[in-house]
Amino acid sequence: IVADPNSVDERIPSFVELYKDLSPHISVEANDPVLRPDVLASLDTEPGNLIVSCESTGKKTSISFDDIIQFDPMVYYQYGQIKETAFDGEGQITSAIRYVTSDTAATVYTLTGHGETALSSAVSDAMDKSGMNAADLNLLTQGAVPQDCSLLIMNAPVKDISADEKETLTDYLKNGGHLLLLAGTTQDTLTNLTSLCSMYGMDLRNGFVADPAPQHFYSNNPFNVIPDYDFSSGLLTGVDSGQAALAVQPSGMTIQENLREGLSVSPFLTTSDSGILVDPVTQEKTEGAYILGATAVETVNEEEDTSSVFTVIAAPAFIDNDILMRFPNISNLAIFMNVVSYKL
Repeated sequence: IVADPNSVDERIPSFVELYKDLSPHISVEANDPVLRPDVLASLDTEPGNLIVSCESTGKKTSISFDDIIQFDPMVYYQYGQIKETAFDGEGQITSAIRYVTSDTAATVYTLTGHGETALSSAVSDAMDKSGMNAADLNLLTQGAVPQDCSLLIMNAPVKDISADEKETLTDYLKNGGHLLLLAGTTQDTLTNLTSLCSMYGMDLRNGFVADPAPQHFYSNNPFNVIPDYDFSSGLLTGVDSGQAALAVQPSGMTIQENLREGLSVSPFLTTSDSGILVDPVTQEKTEGAYILGATAVETVNEEEDTSSVFTVIAAPAFIDNDILMRFPNISNLAIFMNVVSYKL
């Protein structure tokens, strides 16, 4: 802790002490830069920071107190008042400990070049706290999925992938890759991408899904679907069954019945049996239960216990910042992070 003890919020040192009390591997040291000005140079920091380091890995990181006790800047600029919005001691400190104690970090690439939506700040922060490095990837310019790719994300593409990109992604999956697609209804037909999903037992439907069943929609709009959970999938570990997810104008998919040997598909988000798929062109309605989230797992090497993982969430706005900020009590982000971390 690098701070004047007379000026630091007492919650910060108290919270840090909890970590020391819970683990013999953690020690806490307080450094007063007023009494010891040299500490700023020796630690290469400024007052008002936590420095987290690990001797065995040699890694070090810094946490600003402003990232722990967060304030609303607009209230300060408009009214000159300080309004606290969050205390993120656990998220910041746990993330820092995970980073400095880990020899390797998962590298997550987000695919670009097809009109994909950039990951929201809330998602980026959550991935950063989980020790994941994020980078963009354009397959047309790069030509291949990098060797260090732990997970490849396609977030709501509106244009189709090329035949060459489909072949590249197929090879990536066949060699034990992890792919996550957030897909929705698009004006253009995504033939190659839909074909890739079908190769892994998930048939995407290019239409809008509604669920008029009681307690399955929000704000009198059945296209704001509150899906059912399937906890048998393993993708919803830690998700409260009483905490709803929200899929705004989702598309849907169905699971093929006869899957090839070694391939299994597990739904984790579904509509009720009263689901309705609406064709965006003809407005034709097809009733039935639709899958909004599923994961396909295929064994690659039994001896090495490796497998490919392909997850599809048929709700393009599932992790949009507007949705996550407007509804802070929904489970969308928790579900997304479970999917991101699955089998990594």
